[in-house]
Parts: sequence; structure tokens; C-alpha cells
Amino acid sequence: MAVWYADKEFRSGLKRDPQTQLEKWKLDVDLEALRVLWDGSESLASSADQYHPAVRGFLEWQSEFVQLQERLHNEAGNAPIFYRQWRERQIGRFMTQNTPSASKATGHYPFVIELTRGCSVGCGYCALAAPALDGVARFNQGNEELFGSILVVLSEFFGEAAKTGFLYWATEPLDNKDYEKFLYAFYEEFGVTPQTTTAAWGRNVRRTKHLLEQSSRCNGVPNRFSINSLEQLHVCLEKFTAEELMDVLLVPQMPGGTTVQVAAGRGVKADPDAVIGTIACVTGFLINLVDLSVKLISPCTDLKNWPLGYCDYRESSFEDVDELREFLETCEREIMSVSFDDEFIPKIRDDLTKNPNQLSSELVFSTEFGELTFDDELQAAILLSIDGYQSVRQVVRRLMKVYDPAMIYFNFRRLYDAGLFESLPVRTTAHL
Repeated sequence: MAVWYADKEFRSGLKRDPQTQLEKWKLDVDLEALRVLWDGSESLASSADQYHPAVRGFLEWQSEFVQLQERLHNEAGNAPIFYRQWRERQIGRFMTQNTPSASKATGHYPFVIELTRGCSVGCGYCALAAPALDGVARFNQGNEELFGSILVVLSEFFGEAAKTGFLYWATEPLDNKDYEKFLYAFYEEFGVTPQTTTAAWGRNVRRTKHLLEQSSRCNGVPNRFSINSLEQLHVCLEKFTAEELMDVLLVPQMPGGTTVQVAAGRGVKADPDAVIGTIACVTGFLINLVDLSVKLISPCTDLKNWPLGYCDYRESSFEDVDELREFLETCEREIMSVSFDDEFIPKIRDDLTKNPNQLSSELVFSTEFGELTFDDELQAAILLSIDGYQSVRQVVRRLMKVYDPAMIYFNFRRLYDAGLFESLPVRTTAHL
């Protein structure tokens, strides 16, 4: 299946000349037994009992992976209420700013820590436009102590959700010779090993195998290899056994692969047909251990203003863990904990366009990715009353001549929680 996802010629040639394709990739399989996996003319039945054991095993593996992703997404929201509610509003916003499938797959994890500055690989499709590698945070005494203290602060801030953070962003994890030591420190703090996505898996196969073994031993989740060419896939399948790759996702990034490239970062240069989208998956803090910098970010698809696919709500630098803690607390107080009260002035997001052909009892907003329909009369009345200048108190007073005030507040809050008023921050040269 890794070959099927990666090789366009293999996919098209299975029906035309299957034996040639199997020999090309040295595959000894019963194509008929596996037909339901590769032949698009067949659909999966509701019951898999009729399938070959290998097919059932593959489908079970896929199901387990989907369940794991859903569990991680849920655990990422298992946090104190101030962060949880802010995150849920960003999720609500993002659900209407991307395709349904891409929105559902986005984890909105609480934090990421970069252990290098830049990346040595320079993938042409990099949606985060990682610059060239020019700094590495080694696991020396100072960084070991600082890293441990940062994890403690993040644990205090996010609670159980902190264990869903991870240690790479616009970076190649294996650029840091001490990456495995940082992983183990993470494991000692949270009891889990975060996912690793690497495009440098082939540089030192022995090291990569050790990393996979450490991840498996220390309660890790499936890792990912970026596969940038069919030649790389050949090498990968030769150097690693099927058992070693059991919990590794081989992500086909080459032309002809099934991975959809997004237009963020360098994506549109690599693929003119790249879709509007983002690979950003953090609604929380982006920390760099080389620069000692920190940002509060969240995914978005406004690539004109935020070309890397995520927006910055605030950013700063820190010299020690106390300054980092102060930044986190400031974000909590001034951004995450903004109160929905009588003085709050709601403004409907700029990317929501009111449908001019609406029924009197129905209000429709459209975005580039779909429509939001409000067939509840009261919710429609609230949205029609919002002009970006009146406070909640003023809107309620206006509507209470017709509707029960308690119900107005209840539905107003539901609209707020759905992210309808979560406009993206204005991009400036600095967000301090």
C-alpha cells in the first residue's frame, strides 16, 4: 500500500500489466486477495469478514490509527477551561476556513518546541518554508535544565493536554544530535514519547532504527517518514523491515503521490495545483530553544496575510523560564480569557459573507469552503443585529422586546463558542 500511495505508474499499471509492476517493486502478493484495497471499482463492505486476513489486518491497523488520532485530538483539549474554551473557538473558526476533511484532521495541539533553528533538508514543498539550518540547541547542562523547566511550566499551564505537545516544527528533528535525549526527557515528564516526522530517516539508518525502538519502548505514538522520491521509497523498503515500519507512516511527498500539497509556504512553488490549506496543527505556543523565542499561534488559511498557514496572536523572547511563564500568563489573561459579557462587542468574522438570497427565517453565511446555515429564528436575529459597534448588552436590549432575555444570552453564547466572532489577528512586523 505504501507503493500504491506513492507511485502513480504503479496505481495505473496494476490493471494493465500487474506482473511488471509487482516485479518492479519486488512484491510477492496475491493481487486478487488484496483487490478491494487497490481497485477503485470495488467498495469496502460493511463487514470485513469476507476479506483475506491480510486485508482485515490492514483495515484494523487503519482503524486503530484513526482512533489514536481522535484520542490525541481529544486529549489536546483536556486542559484548564480558559485554554480549552479558547481552543474550541479556534477549532470552530477553522472548521469553516478549510475543507471538512482537512479541518477534522487538524489536531490543534497545545505546544511545540523547536530544537534547532532552520532545517538542513530544504524540502521544496515545505508548507512552513523552513529556512536553512543555522543553529542547534544541544542537550548540555544548561539546555537540559531549561528544557526540563519549560516542560514543567507547560504541564502546569495545560494540565493533561501537555502530553500531546511535540518537538519539531519548521525543523528536521534529526538535525539535532541530541534529539533522542530531548525525547526521553519529554517521556520522563509526561510518560509518553511524542511523534517524530523526519525527512532525514536515511542519513543514519542505524540511528533511525534506534529512535523507532526508543519510541516503541517509551510509549510512543506512530512516527512518520517523509518520502520525497520513488528512489527514496526503494531505499526505505530495502533498509527497513516490514515489522520495523509497522508503526511508521510513510508519507509520499513526490510528484504522483497521493499526498495533497497545500499552497502555504513553498507548497505552491512546488505544485502549482496546490490547494489552499495549511499543515499547521498547533493552537497554542511555538517555542524555539535556540532563539529562546515564543509565539501564540493557531492554524489559518488566510495565506495572503499569513503565508505559512498559521497566525501569530503574540510573540516575545525569554531569557529564563520565569519570563516564559509570564508570557504564557499574559496570553491567558489578555487573549484566552477574554470574557463574553455585557460589554463585549461582537463582530462577525470578515471571511463570512452573508447570502443575499436568504429566506426570512433562515440566515446563510458562505466562506470559500462552504456555507453556514442558521435556521433558528433567534440566532438569525442575533446575527442580523450585530454591526461591530454595539455591545452584547445593547443587542440584547434591542431583541428583548420580542425574545426572552435568557434565551438571547444562551444563543448569543452558543454563537460565540462556535467561533463566529474569532477574527484573525492583524499582521504586523511584530506582535508584542
